[in-house]
Amino acid sequence: MLRRPILSAESSYDIMAETKPGIQTRRRAMLFGRKNKKPKAGWDVPVQAEALTPLEEYQKRPGFNGNDVLQLAIDLCRALEAREREGILHGDVRPENIYVTRDGVFQLGGAGTAVESAESAETAAGKAAAAAYMAPEVWKGGPDSTTAGLYSLGLVLYQLLNGGRLPFWPEPPVPVTGQDQENAFARRMNGESFPVPTRAGGPLARIILRACEYDRNKRYQSPEEMRWDLEFFLAWGEKQENGQQQLPDPDDPETNGGKNRFEREGDDPMPGTRGDGKGLPAIPRPKTSVQSRFTGCLLGGAVGDALGYPVEFQNEAAIFDQYGPSGIQTLEQAGNPAVISDDTQMTLFAANAIVYYKNHVHAGGVMPDVWLAYREWLGTQGNVSRMEQDGPKMWIYSDSRLHACRAPGNTCLSAIRNSPDGGTMEEPVNNSKGCGTVMRAAPYGLVADGDPENPTESLCVKLACEDAALTHGHPLAWGSSGWLAACVFRAVQDRQYERLEDCMKISLPREADPEGKIDKLTKQAIWLANEDSLSDLAAIHALGEGWVAEEALAIAVFCAVRYQDDFAAAIRAAVNHKGDSDSTGAICGNILGAWLGKEAVEQAFSLDHLELRDVIETMAEDLYRVSGCRPPKPGEEPEWDRKYRSPAKK
Repeated sequence: MLRRPILSAESSYDIMAETKPGIQTRRRAMLFGRKNKKPKAGWDVPVQAEALTPLEEYQKRPGFNGNDVLQLAIDLCRALEAREREGILHGDVRPENIYVTRDGVFQLGGAGTAVESAESAETAAGKAAAAAYMAPEVWKGGPDSTTAGLYSLGLVLYQLLNGGRLPFWPEPPVPVTGQDQENAFARRMNGESFPVPTRAGGPLARIILRACEYDRNKRYQSPEEMRWDLEFFLAWGEKQENGQQQLPDPDDPETNGGKNRFEREGDDPMPGTRGDGKGLPAIPRPKTSVQSRFTGCLLGGAVGDALGYPVEFQNEAAIFDQYGPSGIQTLEQAGNPAVISDDTQMTLFAANAIVYYKNHVHAGGVMPDVWLAYREWLGTQGNVSRMEQDGPKMWIYSDSRLHACRAPGNTCLSAIRNSPDGGTMEEPVNNSKGCGTVMRAAPYGLVADGDPENPTESLCVKLACEDAALTHGHPLAWGSSGWLAACVFRAVQDRQYERLEDCMKISLPREADPEGKIDKLTKQAIWLANEDSLSDLAAIHALGEGWVAEEALAIAVFCAVRYQDDFAAAIRAAVNHKGDSDSTGAICGNILGAWLGKEAVEQAFSLDHLELRDVIETMAEDLYRVSGCRPPKPGEEPEWDRKYRSPAKK
C-alpha cells in the first residue's frame, strides 16, 4: 500500500471520499490549519498501491523527457495551491513522495514536513534523504513555509534536469560518494550560487534557480506564481514545436544544433543574459530635460500609432509581402502623410481635458471634463448629438485634421454614445477590456495631481483607471491604463533609474488587478525582452495580439525594454505583427519617448509629414506647464486664455 496525498489535485477529493480514514484525516488536517490560522503540515491518506506509480519508477519508462518534468512541476504547484486553500502546508517535497496517477497526473504523497520525516526515519539513509531537499532556513531550525516547499520542488526539478544529480555533485560519469554529497549539502546550506542544470536553458533555468534562491524573499512567494511562469514557458515551447512561432525547430539538429528548449546553448551560463548571468547591461539614458520627455511621450506615441496604422488589420504575411522582409520601416509611404489614428486622437482630447481642468478646478474633479472631451471627440467622428449645446470646450476640436474617422473602437463609440455620464469602477458600463483604454492613458502620467508642484504616482494611477472606466468595464482595462500611467510618470522624472525596467516595478491597487494578471504579464514581457535567442515575433506571439488592454501593454513593454536605447527598432518591432499594431506601437512610443526624450524620436524617424505634429507638441508643452508651475493668470497670455478659459461646464 502506498501513501496518497490529500488536497493535491481536484481528483483527490473523490478518492479520499471512498475511505473513512481519508475523510477523517482530511478533517483533522483542515481543523489543524484553521485552529492555528496559518498553513500547517498536511497528512497522508492511504490508497490502493495499484492506483499510483512512484516517480522513481515512472521516470525509467521510455519517452520520459523534459515535457514530463515541466508537467510534473505544474501539477505539483497545483497540488500545493490546493493544500494552501485548505490551510495545509506540505513541507516534504522530494522524489520519494511524488507519484503518478493512471491518467498521468503527478501528485504529492508523504507526511507533514521534511523535519518530521527526518526525525522519524529509522535509518541514517532515511534521515539524509529527508534532509537532502530541505530549504536552508528549515535545516537551521527556522519555520517551514510555502517558500521552503517551493525550494524543495526547485531542487527536484534541478535534479531531474541535471542528469539525476543535485547541485555541486560531480558531473557524470564520476561516481557520487557520500563525502561528495556532504560537501554539496554544506555548500548549499552556506548559500553558494547553483550552477545551471545541464538540461535547462535560459528561461527554464531561471525558474528553477529562482525557486532555489538561498534568500527566501527572492524565491517565488506562492505556488501559483511559480506555476504561471512554468505554464507560460510550456505554452511557448508548444507553440514553438507546432510552428506557430518563427523559432528554430527544437528537435531538428540542422536548425537547432541538436538541442531542445530544455538544454543549455553553447557556453552561455544563462542564455539571454549576454554571458554573465546578470541580465542586460545598464544602458545610460540620454541626458534630456523633463520637458523633452513630456514631448517625447506624446510625440513617440503618435509615431508608433502612425507607423502601425497602415498595417493594423494585416497579417504578417501581408505585411512582409507589401513592405519587405523587415516589414514597415518608415513613416513616409509613397509621399503620403503619416496619419494618426483614433489612439492619438483620444490621447489628445484627454490631454486637452486635463489642462482645461487645471484652469477650471472644481469639486467634481477632472473626469467630468474628460467625459466632455470624449463626447467632443465623438463629434469629430460624425456624431454631434452628444456635444454640449453651447459648443465645444476643447480647443483642439476646431482643428479640422482631427475630424477624420480612423477605425475608432466600437466599445469607445458605443459607450460615449449611449452612456449619459460614462461608467465608473463602482458601476461599470460594460465588461469590455479592449485596448481602447490603455492607448489613451499616457497623459495621466505627465500630470497627475491637483497640486502641480507635487504630483503623486498613486493619483496618477487612480485617474488613469477612472478614465478607462468611463468606457470600459473590465478591471484589466482599468489596471492596464493605470500601469502605463505609472510607468510614464516614473520615466519622465529625474530619478536615477539605471534601466527602463527599473521604472516598471509597479504595484497596482487590488481593484485594478484583482488576479495579478497585469503584474505577471508585464514581468513576463520584461523576461522575454532579456532573452536574446528569442525573436521579436516569437515573443510577441507568446504575449498575445494586443486587441485587449493587458496584451497591448505587454507587447509594448517587451519592445520598449528590448530596444530601450533604440527608439526606431522598438517601434518597428511593436507594429510589425498580426495584432493591433497601431495601439501596441502607440503605447511603446509613449513609454520609450518618455524615457529617451523628444530628441530620440526626432532622430529615429523623419517627422516632416507626421499629421498633427504641431498640435501634439503644443499639447505636450501645455501639460508640462501645468505640471511644473501654475497656469498663467487670466489676461497674462491671450492665446492660453483662448485655448483653456472658455466658460467652464456648469
